[in-house]
Amino acid sequence: MNYATKVRLISYMLPVVIILLFVKFGAHSIHRLFAQTPPAKAIALSVPQGSYTVGENITAKLSNTSESSLQVANHCPGEPLNVYRLENSKWTAIHATAPMSKCTGEPAVYILPAHSSIPINYAPWPSLFDRPGTYRIYATAGSSTQGSMVEFTVTQ
Repeated sequence: MNYATKVRLISYMLPVVIILLFVKFGAHSIHRLFAQTPPAKAIALSVPQGSYTVGENITAKLSNTSESSLQVANHCPGEPLNVYRLENSKWTAIHATAPMSKCTGEPAVYILPAHSSIPINYAPWPSLFDRPGTYRIYATAGSSTQGSMVEFTVTQ
């Protein structure tokens, strides 16, 4: 192969290599922009015990594990967070209403600063957990569809 052939080959191949590099890095950038892994759960729920007896007060801890503030709706005089009971192998939403006086001074929205938590006391809604069974409390933050739940049992 003579020198002129090598120059011609390089002049044809160099633009092809440059275009392929742009395509590779462009595709990688677009993938990183649109296919980012979702952030870790920003909200967490917990209860101090895995089992309670009927009539025992239940307090859940609502935690913000993210780097920014979160808002969680308070449904007072209804129960503050969604509550479900396992009935016939299906989760059924259950509801209760507290006296309006319980809502006085309560925020309509719980605002949780980054890396903080608040207790959610269910004492004003004793009828929610008045039967033995398996229960679930569920919370979502803001308009997010991602949430957190905690399950526990209530025994006789």
